[in-house]
Amino acid sequence: MHNHLVIGTAGHIDHGKSTLVKALTAIDPDRLEEEKKRGITIVLGYAHIRIDDDEVSFVDVPGHERFVKTMLSGVTGIDAVMLIVAADEGIMPQTLEHFAIAKHLAVNNGFIVITKADRASDEQIDSLKKALAVMTIDSFLEGKPIFVTAIDNPDRYQVVRAYLKQLLEPISTERADLPPRMYIDRVFTLKGKGTVVTGTLIEGTFKKDDILYAYPSDTKTRIKQIQIHGESVNDAVYGHRVAMNLTCDMDAVKRGDLLTTVANRKGQYILDVEADFDQYVRHWQRIRFFHGTREVMGRLVLTNQHPIESDTHAVAQIRLEEAVFANIGDRFIMRRFSPVQTIGGGIIANANAKKHHITTITDISEDAYFNEQLNALQEPFDIHNTLFDSLSTSKEMLEKLIKQGIHTGNIIALSDVLYMTANAYETKRDAVYQFVESYHEAHPYRFGVNRAELKSKCFSKYTKQVFDRFLVQLYMDKTLRITAQWVHIYDFEPTEDAAFYKLKSEFDAVFEADALKMAKASDLIKLANKSSNHADLYRYLKYRENIVKINEDRYMLKAAYDSAREAMLTYFENNAFTDVASYRDLLGTSRKNSVMLLEHFDEIGLTKRIENKRVLIK
Repeated sequence: MHNHLVIGTAGHIDHGKSTLVKALTAIDPDRLEEEKKRGITIVLGYAHIRIDDDEVSFVDVPGHERFVKTMLSGVTGIDAVMLIVAADEGIMPQTLEHFAIAKHLAVNNGFIVITKADRASDEQIDSLKKALAVMTIDSFLEGKPIFVTAIDNPDRYQVVRAYLKQLLEPISTERADLPPRMYIDRVFTLKGKGTVVTGTLIEGTFKKDDILYAYPSDTKTRIKQIQIHGESVNDAVYGHRVAMNLTCDMDAVKRGDLLTTVANRKGQYILDVEADFDQYVRHWQRIRFFHGTREVMGRLVLTNQHPIESDTHAVAQIRLEEAVFANIGDRFIMRRFSPVQTIGGGIIANANAKKHHITTITDISEDAYFNEQLNALQEPFDIHNTLFDSLSTSKEMLEKLIKQGIHTGNIIALSDVLYMTANAYETKRDAVYQFVESYHEAHPYRFGVNRAELKSKCFSKYTKQVFDRFLVQLYMDKTLRITAQWVHIYDFEPTEDAAFYKLKSEFDAVFEADALKMAKASDLIKLANKSSNHADLYRYLKYRENIVKINEDRYMLKAAYDSAREAMLTYFENNAFTDVASYRDLLGTSRKNSVMLLEHFDEIGLTKRIENKRVLIK
């Protein structure tokens, strides 16, 4: 298919919606025996017509007031409205209500059909046309065609069918790369197939064998088969009416559920909205909130708790009794709890709002949505963060918004793909600085905090990759430095006070009797363990390289070690190899010391042992 269009019917009960759809498509949208028997639509009906290589889908909705709830579940994702008015009855209550609902849902295309022209005079039809023209002023139907049909005049249906071609537009790819969303409007089973769900795919793409998640039922399932108007396909792009055969039980999903490929999506109980109110409403009034194909009870929170008059545009907060799974920018409808009447509708400005007294809501824009979500991000994030799933914003737009945030200083780039809000980064940076500063005060003779300990204390929720990137950023900011495995404040130096020099002199005394003495680690530790500070001083001496570790049990003074190493290198300037005896004689020390030094040089890659000899390898 090159192009497709989803048209929803609208109009009062028994004004001929289903009859018109059948006349245009040759498909009866009334499926239930009760519907055929009573002559009214009770559940949603579906039909389609192919025009050349393009396709038009119809969602036939009930016109009876009692079934407006069902009607609302069918208008999610429609591209245009076919408003139907019977010539003999004219504009009726559900005509007005369906028309108002379409306006609130921001449907921006459509046309009008006057049916049952054979039951009215020409004067009645002309009068009805004038009334419809007045009714649609300043709406999406203003100036749109008004067709007149009759069941006994098939030629008039051809005129309507021809107009459908004009409504078809090329399929945009603008929303194709978003995480897919479909709100289920029907669930049933087919023998030999299992669970089947239908709905309009409003964003993204579904593919056969995709793993899906249903919310709020929190069901994990897989797509076994996808059909578009009875034809099996491998994938479905947003805008299509879709039927999918799922692996889950029928009881696991229900009408109103959101189907998406996004795991662990969180529901929302508080929404900030911009709305048009058709009727007078009060603060804390209980309402019926319709979003997607779902109805949830909630309450209105109004500015300064003041009521709102009819025909008013205002901001409000809606607090729901059950979670919804909405995206910023989604449309919604509100109905009075009792008596049940449509009272308004609008757009969701913040899908993750907090309780507050409404004063104002920022302009509805992609930038505003994005910045609102950023405020909730206290940890490093990437472009795939699930919090952005409620934005309905393409990957390209998210990348653009992130670049803008980096340019303005609102976002810190920890790497090419990892980011953090400036506020969250500064909060974390200050907390880490305070921790390291306190550590220095408690351990003045240490270089700083061991990297592993710092990660455990301050970055326990972070992966090693994120932790490393954060440390790099802290270094670039001249907040912290890293020495070996130690992390310390940028300009910190361990304390070299009287206690330090006292222990250093005690260590020197251990070696002064023999410049090449190999002191036991146990002796040095015993000497250092006179106090807790001495233990820290001992570590500091090692990492300042006042002493050098030869093996697990022996240490040398740094100056003596350098002398032994230099003697080795000088010897190899005139000799191809050495052995233990030669090196012992060169140093004038014991055979035991010579063996430990040679094994140490082998270990660090300075020499290589070949039988009983050593050769220089570097």
